[in-house]
Amino acid sequence: MAKLNKKMNNAAANDFSLTDFWLDLYRIPDSQKQLDLVKKILNKETEFVDLIMNPDIKVNEKRNLINNTFKDNVSEPMLKLLKKIFLQHTDVQTVTAVTAIPMDIKAREKLNDTLCEKLNKEIILINEVDTSIIGGVLLKVGDKIVDATLRNELKSIGKTLKEVSI
Repeated sequence: MAKLNKKMNNAAANDFSLTDFWLDLYRIPDSQKQLDLVKKILNKETEFVDLIMNPDIKVNEKRNLINNTFKDNVSEPMLKLLKKIFLQHTDVQTVTAVTAIPMDIKAREKLNDTLCEKLNKEIILINEVDTSIIGGVLLKVGDKIVDATLRNELKSIGKTLKEVSI
């Protein structure tokens, strides 16, 4: 448990909003009862904590481990919160998806799942809206940009047409 507390303190110092954590926790019915159960499981299953904190264990494996350990013991909102907490300590990549209109939840989830699988990292997806891109998506992943926007495609076609002599 000390190892977990140390990791949690590091998380608080690195982009882990404790305010968000408490707000999420407050929204979960019977949260105190569920937290007591989680604490009991974590104290009993010390190997679980070691595995979940191990940087060599892939995110998908950690996600499955969390699901298998807690899914029958806590509510779905608590399970999501536990994943947010534990997966915060893995390779996390923030990705900004710039779109012409706000992404709906299904599109966000699909993009998040695809990026998580491709990058083999937990993804924090931020959606920014820029109507000038017309359509498609511009992904900002670290210092890389993947431009799959309609604006970019139109620029490319325009450039090609200018180079063609008739």
